[in-house]
Amino acid sequence: MKKKRLVFQVFLLICMLIGLLITLYPFYSDSLNGFIDQKRIEQAQQISIKKKEKLKVQMQEENQQKVEAGLAPGVDPFDNQLTDTHSSAQLIGAVNIPKINVNVALYDTLNQRVLEKGAGVLQGTSFPLGGVPSHSVISAHSGLSTRRLFTDLGKLKKEDLFILTVLGEKLAYKVSTIQVVEPDDTSGIKLENGKDIVTLLTCTPYMINSHRLLVTGERVPYNEEVQAIENDGARKSQLIHLLILLGVALLVGMIIYSIFRTVYRFLLKKRLFDFTFILTDKKGPPIGNQRFCVKKKKAVLQHGVPLEGVTNEEGQLTFTQLKGDSYWLVPMEKPNQRVKFGVTRLNQKQMLFIKRHKRTRTLDNETNRYQIKE
Repeated sequence: MKKKRLVFQVFLLICMLIGLLITLYPFYSDSLNGFIDQKRIEQAQQISIKKKEKLKVQMQEENQQKVEAGLAPGVDPFDNQLTDTHSSAQLIGAVNIPKINVNVALYDTLNQRVLEKGAGVLQGTSFPLGGVPSHSVISAHSGLSTRRLFTDLGKLKKEDLFILTVLGEKLAYKVSTIQVVEPDDTSGIKLENGKDIVTLLTCTPYMINSHRLLVTGERVPYNEEVQAIENDGARKSQLIHLLILLGVALLVGMIIYSIFRTVYRFLLKKRLFDFTFILTDKKGPPIGNQRFCVKKKKAVLQHGVPLEGVTNEEGQLTFTQLKGDSYWLVPMEKPNQRVKFGVTRLNQKQMLFIKRHKRTRTLDNETNRYQIKE
C-alpha cells in the first residue's frame, strides 16, 4: 500500500513538472532565445570593417536603383509562397523597441527561416542605411510560441521610439503613423522626398492574422537622450529574461527536489531503528524517572497508543522499532526543551540527535547524552 502511495505521489509530481514546463514554455523559450539572439547580434557587429563596407556599398547601390525605379514590395511576407531558402539571408543588425522591451535580430531579406527567429527587410523596399529618400519595411512574426518578436507591436503609440543597429551604425526613428491594412495593400509603402522612413510590419489581430499592422517611424537624431532610452530598454529586457529563466529554474528545481525527497524519505522509512539516550543534569549525574514522548507534528503512535517512556535510574531510555525519519524528543515536564533526533541519510547506521537546540545545554551524539537546564 505504501509503495503504491509512493508511486502515486511521484506520478503526481512528474505530471506537475510536465504541466509546468508546457504552461511556461512560451515564457522561458522566449527568454532563452532572447539571450541567444543577443549573442548572435553581438557577433554580427564584430565582422570586419572591410566586409561591412562591402555590404554597405552593395545596399546603397540597390537603394539608389529603387530611388530611380520606385519601390516594388514583394509578396506578403506572411504568405506561404515566401521562399524557404536561407543561403542569402545575412544578419546585419537588430531592431530595438524599448517601449515593449524587445530586441530582435535583423536580416537583409525575408524567408520562412528568418521569420522563425527574427526580422527581415521586405524585398523590394529600401535597406535601412539612413539615406534619403528611403523607405524600409521590416517584418517579423507575432504570436510565435518560442519568441515574442513583434507580438506586442500594437502597444506602440505615436512619438514612441525604435532604434535600428545596422552594420554597426545606430539609426533612431519616432513613430508617426499606425495603420491596419489588408495583406495586399501596399499603397502606404512609398518613397517621400527628403525623408528616411522605416515601417515595422506584422500580422494582426493576434492569432487571427487576417490583416497587417504597419507602424511607421521617421528618422530622428540618435542623441544621448535616445541612447539612454535604448540602454534602459535593453537592461530591462535582459532583466526580465533573466528573472523568467531563474523563476522557471527555481520552480522546476523545487519539483525535482520534492520528487527526490519523496523517494528518499520512503527508502529511509523502510528501515527500523532503536534510539537510546541518557538524560543528565548540568553537573553530569543521570536523571531517572523522567517521562518523555516522541512526536512529529502529532504524537507518534505504536500499536495505536502514544509512544512514551521513562528514564531508568541511570537516566537511560530506549525507544525501539522507529521508522527512519526525524522526530521530536519531548520531556513531559518541560516540553519547551524538546530536541530533534532521527536519521537523515541512507548510510546512517543509528539514530542521532540532529541539532543542538537553543534550550538544551548539551547534545552529545558520541555518548547519546542529553543534558537539560534545571
